[in-house]
Amino acid sequence: MKRTEKITETLYGGNVETRIQQEIVLGIGGIKTIHALGINPMVCHMNEGHSAFMALERIKFLVQNEGLTFKEAKEVGYYSNIFTTHTPVPAGIDVFSNDLVEKIFGKLLQE
Repeated sequence: MKRTEKITETLYGGNVETRIQQEIVLGIGGIKTIHALGINPMVCHMNEGHSAFMALERIKFLVQNEGLTFKEAKEVGYYSNIFTTHTPVPAGIDVFSNDLVEKIFGKLLQE
């Protein structure tokens, strides 16, 4: 079985590393897919934190493709990313250690 199949075969399964990988596929992969389809959203909605990495990808896109500074791109995201939650309890909120984020994101952190 390919690694991507293991990442997407179950929701809320696996370990914390699988969970962060799923959220990267949904958040970063989701916004990249939207852009690949020629859609440039003015506002993006995140339901729960599952797609929260989308906010980082939007900042990266604005810096690399629209010529904004990091500060400007971050401000655009602040005003155009909408976040809602229906599980506002610790068990419903994924938390990832800095070490895991650095391991998974690697060079993307520099971008």
